[in-house]
Amino acid sequence: MKQYHKLHYWSPEFLGEKIWAFNKLDGQNLRFESNFKRGFYKFGSKTQMVSDKDEQFGIGVNIFMEKYSEPLMNIFSKKWGKDRFTNFTVFAELVGENSFAGKHDPNDELDVILFDVWIYKKGWVQPQKFIDEFGHLGIPNLIYQGELDNQIITDIQENKYNLKEGVIAKGVEKNDTFMLKIKTKSWLQRVKNELGEKALLEDMDGNKKHLIV
Repeated sequence: MKQYHKLHYWSPEFLGEKIWAFNKLDGQNLRFESNFKRGFYKFGSKTQMVSDKDEQFGIGVNIFMEKYSEPLMNIFSKKWGKDRFTNFTVFAELVGENSFAGKHDPNDELDVILFDVWIYKKGWVQPQKFIDEFGHLGIPNLIYQGELDNQIITDIQENKYNLKEGVIAKGVEKNDTFMLKIKTKSWLQRVKNELGEKALLEDMDGNKKHLIV
């Protein structure tokens, strides 16, 4: 089953690229695989397979199936139904209002929010098409669309857009989708305060140039 790739921080070589920057939700990554014969039949967390009975992730599977399974299969059939053997992996975030660093407040009402779609042998649905085809189902807010420059990076880091964690910025290069992340200073500060500098550096791939708090 397709796993979501590790997101890396922005780097100077991406400056000048056209990007779509989506709100990066702070929760737990879930994945769901489907085909035209069986519908959604495989479920996983970021690293392991799960089921709707799973103590930790079962609630996310059930919310997803209730919220997304039928409308997604309708879209897949309409847009990609000519190839009846196509497989789809959908990525969504299990999140609550007070979720932080993958942990949830037991008093929160949880939701699942779709944030990416991968199609076997076709790759990631490109950002504008993702908005056009799936935006009406409930996806993360589009924060910014335009050129990646130092100003938008600073605006996100300084939390001009009132974000919780930051953004996932997506772009297209040679017909392939690239992705990178930009975090707010306030979220990084909270990670450092509550989880320690080691956790902060792990989030940054050990690259201290992103240690801005």
